[in-house]
Amino acid sequence: MAAGHEKRLLRGKARPRHNPPPYSKNIVYNSFPWPTPQNKEARQTVAAAQAVLSTRTAHRTLDARVERLYRAKRFTHDTECVQHLI
Repeated sequence: MAAGHEKRLLRGKARPRHNPPPYSKNIVYNSFPWPTPQNKEARQTVAAAQAVLSTRTAHRTLDARVERLYRAKRFTHDTECVQHLI
């Protein structure tokens, strides 16, 4: 195939290379076949997923608190933070 005309298969559909796949935090499991777990396995999986989400929330909270030590307004991106610090 000529450059720029490459296509990828995603969920059975050919997609142009410049068109990003429809991933999001809400549909990540739709990208892969999902097994049918037993009740205990399902509970353990949900608990593990919740632990990841809780950790992310705690990490964001910590980031916000540390940023406030440097200035009242949150940084909009990492580059702004680095520029402020140097």
